[in-house]
Amino acid sequence: MDGQSVTDPVRRYVLLFGLLVAGGFAVPHVEAGWFDSPATTRMKRSVAQLHPMAAGGVLLRNEYAQLFETIDDGRTWQKVGTRIRDLAVSNGDKLWAFHGWPGHHESPSASMSYSSDRGRTWEEAKFSVPDVRSDEMYSYLPATFLNAPGDDPLVLMFNLQLVRPIPGKGPNAWPKVGVPVPDGSRPFGQWYGAAAEYRGAYYVAYDSRLFMSVDGAKSWSALSVHYFVIARIKCRLDRCFALLSELGSEWAGLFTVQAGQNDWKEVGTLAIGPVKAALAQIGRNRPLVERFGPLDLLPTEQGVLIAGIVNAGPKPWGAVLRVREGSSLEAVGTSVDEGLWRLQQDAKRTIWAGGQGAFQLRGNSWQQVWSGD
Repeated sequence: MDGQSVTDPVRRYVLLFGLLVAGGFAVPHVEAGWFDSPATTRMKRSVAQLHPMAAGGVLLRNEYAQLFETIDDGRTWQKVGTRIRDLAVSNGDKLWAFHGWPGHHESPSASMSYSSDRGRTWEEAKFSVPDVRSDEMYSYLPATFLNAPGDDPLVLMFNLQLVRPIPGKGPNAWPKVGVPVPDGSRPFGQWYGAAAEYRGAYYVAYDSRLFMSVDGAKSWSALSVHYFVIARIKCRLDRCFALLSELGSEWAGLFTVQAGQNDWKEVGTLAIGPVKAALAQIGRNRPLVERFGPLDLLPTEQGVLIAGIVNAGPKPWGAVLRVREGSSLEAVGTSVDEGLWRLQQDAKRTIWAGGQGAFQLRGNSWQQVWSGD
């Protein structure tokens, strides 16, 4: 598609939900006068990330960059450490907080923080980033982690090179892994894409393509797909799944592939007709379904769950759909206010969702367990 396909509709969506949608969106720069504003309150209640920990408990980061922990299944929460940026987990319980910004009217900036005590204390390294757009500048900007939580940390940089971060050191000291993802473009601003490491395979969704390497990033294969802005990749057992959606249009696709392969196939449908039918029962007291923006996925033994926002605009609400090959879409749980944009499953197999607050699936109902108050 040409560049016109991602202009006004996308900007309207991003401006409206920039405080809500996590992962691909960095923590906004907050003006001093906003600290007690409705926008700040909204950021504090908005779940940016949920991280179930291998040793038990769940970590939650809100859009205001605050970190909270529960070790009793959401009954009580403790505020942890200082404000942090995007959060990643490695080696079971080691935490990383990262930031990469190429600059716009301001200079580029980047940092990496490390915690060995579940976020109570942090070792931070701020990088001196070259202030000229170049491959060298992009090599200092972390885009996303792609390692599984139990594995050694692995980072994709803005120059599409994989590296192994070292606590307290800068990117010029981090060992490179293979060669960069073979794409000539570089993110202009925030990182929009997804990446995952699974059973020795590296997957990267970026710039309308799905890339894969199975030889330690020494070589990459590429598959062109529909243009997307939002991307999520998650794997379970012998399958990987990619949720791709184009903001500002009705298109969204759920793709699947055998782990270690790159011949992705679209599965199910997220067209508005089947979505309306699936949400009819739980949306009876809500505004009629006009649009559905899928934002996260969770593969489970009962199918792939997809969380999203219904009717992005003045009166949005949230829902979770289940997609199973050969079956109709179906709603999972009840509807919630505002929207849902995070899904996770903890060590006890409890399913969590994040939106304006954090929720657990109990029976067939989403019960709020964290409100941000």
